[in-house]
Amino acid sequence: MSEQQDFSFGPFDGELAARVAAARGHLSGADQQILAYLTDSPEGLAFHTAESLSAKAGVSRAAVVRFAKRLGYAGFTDFRTAARAAIMTSPESPLSRFSQAEPGSLVERKAMSDTRNILAAAGLVRDVLGPAGQAVASSRRVLIIGARMSYGLATNCTGC
Repeated sequence: MSEQQDFSFGPFDGELAARVAAARGHLSGADQQILAYLTDSPEGLAFHTAESLSAKAGVSRAAVVRFAKRLGYAGFTDFRTAARAAIMTSPESPLSRFSQAEPGSLVERKAMSDTRNILAAAGLVRDVLGPAGQAVASSRRVLIIGARMSYGLATNCTGC
């Protein structure tokens, strides 16, 4: 990552970019990995745990906490709280991010990433989906189990 690189973090741009610039000479290799991940995926910062961010960035949980402290936060929770506050006070509406999507924008990159993931998942199940459907259709009894987001669908299955 070059020393002259500008960082963009959506509504968190000003404060986080200033903190990154101030810590520039003190960032470790793990810090650089975290920063690279956040540069590519800034939208998730407000929703990550230290564990989930460490997994995505390929570093340890402790490295994430040290990174937050190096940027002047009390710890990761303070870092995440600042990201959440920035999103809540942003004058930009979530809808405007879609209506003003430019080629290469965060929204376009996210849509392309999601599309690639869906196509990859379809490729993984293509050969087994037909036989699985036939097995369900020919079964005498089918149990539908749902948890979290699918719970409502599983419990409201009429005719099942």
